[in-house]
Amino acid sequence: MMKGTVISIEDSMASVMTEDCRIIRTPAGPDTVIGKEITMKNNTQHEVASASSKKWVAVLVAATVLLFAGIGLLAQYIIGSRTEYAKISVDVNPSVEFTLARDLKVISVNAKNEDAKEYLIPEDYIGLAWREAVDKWLTTLREENRIEVKDVLISGVFPEDAVKLREQLLLFDEDNAAGVTNGLAVRVIYSNDSEVNRQAEENGLSIGRQMLLNQSKAQSREWNEQNIAKAGLGELVQALLGEGQQNQTRITEKNAGVESQNGDPTGEGAIISNKEQNGEPGNGEPTAQETNREQNTEKTGSAQQSGSTARETNDPPAGSTARDTTRKPGQG
Repeated sequence: MMKGTVISIEDSMASVMTEDCRIIRTPAGPDTVIGKEITMKNNTQHEVASASSKKWVAVLVAATVLLFAGIGLLAQYIIGSRTEYAKISVDVNPSVEFTLARDLKVISVNAKNEDAKEYLIPEDYIGLAWREAVDKWLTTLREENRIEVKDVLISGVFPEDAVKLREQLLLFDEDNAAGVTNGLAVRVIYSNDSEVNRQAEENGLSIGRQMLLNQSKAQSREWNEQNIAKAGLGELVQALLGEGQQNQTRITEKNAGVESQNGDPTGEGAIISNKEQNGEPGNGEPTAQETNREQNTEKTGSAQQSGSTARETNDPPAGSTARDTTRKPGQG
């Protein structure tokens, strides 16, 4: 008796790969199928010729390689489709944040405040293309009638090479008169610096409000980590964002460098100090060069005044001449 796995069936005969890697031909029963392990009787076996056996072994090896390659590609696709590639936040008053895979579909969604939790059903958004998810969220808010949707900030953090995502995002700035954004004041901002994600997580903010916070710091405005979450969105956008100011990457990088300078959020202190060291005026205070010039002027003036006094002491009285000093006694 011998066991093996059926690898093909031809003309009522099954080719079986044995445990010792031989190819055996045996009659195929009605229940014999490819891939099934069978037990063969010795009197029904017929070993395939050596050359044919090698051929079947090569075919089997090639099939195995292709199978594992396919499994690897499938695993890579599955992992890639579940790995974070970008974030998109939508701020109205309820704020939500979508996490996107490389195919720009939603793999997770988070409510960023209590208002959003009241309306958000995360399962409804998983697997949607990100623009479809944004439209669905805005539609939900507008249909509830309990929230006045007027100002909308759509923000993204994604790699610099995410050209397609950037182009799709900027379309929201151009399509305000159509679709679900009709009648809404929509602003779009984005950053290619993933540091925004860390800052937003640390401050409990959406990535959109985090970028507004970075603008507030850069402009030395009154909004900070404690009060920006509750500030009116329309007020923030009007005060902090200029026209066409969509790319916020440099603001993030600037703040990252500035915050390391002794906690000075604007960098003005460092700038002024450098100017003063270089002899440039700052805030109306005299610089080191100006102070030195004043001291030198005072010393020069004092020296000139002392020399003048000495000369006056040695000069003869006015109206006298050298002849006066040489007159003999009794001459008048």
